[in-house]
Order: sequence, then C-alpha cells, then structure tokens
Amino acid sequence: MLRAAGRSAGRTPADVPVQGVRVVGDGAAQVATYGDLVHLVGADAAAYALVRTRRSRPVGVDLDIWSGRDERNPLWRVAFVAYWSGELVRVDGHPPDPAAGIDDAEAVRLTAALDGLRDARDAAGSRGEPHRLADHLEHDVVPAHQAFTGLVHRYVSRLRDDPAGPDVAAYRSSLSLLTRCVDEVTAALALLGASLPARSEEASVGRKGPGAYGGERG
Repeated sequence: MLRAAGRSAGRTPADVPVQGVRVVGDGAAQVATYGDLVHLVGADAAAYALVRTRRSRPVGVDLDIWSGRDERNPLWRVAFVAYWSGELVRVDGHPPDPAAGIDDAEAVRLTAALDGLRDARDAAGSRGEPHRLADHLEHDVVPAHQAFTGLVHRYVSRLRDDPAGPDVAAYRSSLSLLTRCVDEVTAALALLGASLPARSEEASVGRKGPGAYGGERG
C-alpha cells in the first residue's frame, strides 16, 4: 500500500491503491488509487498528504486548502520556508557568510530546528516513519523560520539606514542560515516525495511566494 511505502511516494505508479483517504471540498471525488489523488491535488501534494499522516489514521484532504497558495496549505507552508529564503538570498547584494555567527534567540531556535531534521530524516528513512519528518517541518522548522524572518527584516531595516553599519556581518550570517534552510527543507521534501514548485515570475519576496500545488480538477 502506498502509505506504507513512505518516502517512495513520489515515484509511485498511478494505479497503486490507497486506503483511508477522504477528500472534501469543491471538486471532491472518490479516491481509490494514487493516480486519483494526483489528479485532484497534483503529485507533490498527493505524496506529502499521504506521508504526513500516521499510517494508522485516515487521511483527510480538503481540496480548497490543498490547492491554495497560503498558509492553510501544509505543503505550501513548508515550501515557503525554502522559497522565501532562496528568494531573499538571490536578490540580495550581500554574499552569505557564516563566519560572524548570530547569537540572537531567533537564530539559535532556527539552527536547533534544522539540526533536529537529522533525527527526523532518520525516522522517515530507516524507521519508516515519514510523518515524523513532516511533523518536525510543520511544527518546528516553520515556526522557527517565521520568527527568524522578523530578525532578518530588522537587519534589512537598519542596513537601509546605514548600509555599512555594524549589522552587516550579522546580516550576512543570517543569509548563510537562510541558505541552509533552502538546502535542508528541499532535501527533506524530496525524501517525502515532494519538490518545490517552479518559481513564479510574478512572485516577489514576502508577497506571493511559491506557486500553488494543484491537480487537474475543474
């Protein structure tokens, strides 16, 4: 059964049967195979929705949530960590540099959350518990990243007033930590069978974020 396959979800044939999946929302339909769910929400969201739920529990998929491009969508919320981090590093003129280090509480918290991904990845891979990795991403990494972005915005604001000020080194270190976010979260999602959506041309840092995950419904 697909949910037992865990991290292989992204490479699962469409005709593999799935059990315990209940789909609600606009365009809802009965789901009997993996292909049915992919048709409704897309391959990335289908894989992630299945593996983020403990195998002994039913999977609930609300199409109005899973097709959205906002924080209600669990996969979008995780992907935004990597997307926003990568976009800021991409458009910023300061090269990332971990040498200075940051001792702010927000940075310490995010570093700890990223360090915790190692144990969560082990649980997903060797122990067949992918839901633990998804849980860590959603409830540890995402909140820590949200707090850290506040710190980054404060650096940006101060550097706007004083481009050569004392916050330059710490800001470059923050960009280094954001680069790590991109790498760690992208790798974790790949292990769960999901990937980041292609960058949307109209998206900008802090505004729209990654493109929506969606299937072919409608």
